Amino acid sequence: MSKIDSSTAEIAALKQELAMLKRLKTGGPQGTGKGALAQVDTKGKFVRKESTFRDEIKKGGKYPPESGRYVLYVSYACPWASRCLAVLHLKNLDN
Repeated sequence: MSKIDSSTAEIAALKQELAMLKRLKTGGPQGTGKGALAQVDTKGKFVRKESTFRDEIKKGGKYPPESGRYVLYVSYACPWASRCLAVLHLKNLDN
């Protein structure tokens, strides 16, 4: 393979990789942009979207605390799961 042929192959591979990254950034063909790559500004800086869940579970609030009303699914493989489990235990909500 000549040097020109290998350069052309490298350019083609880079173009495919770039196209794949663009699809990831836009969330695929739909362009929904739900992934972390869609949360990058024009300079490449990660800008986290504001959370959509802003309500609290509290007495007199939109979501009142009731036994058996809420379910929390925890994966023990998640490094942050221990924090959720600790709070549940400390607040005596693990029953």
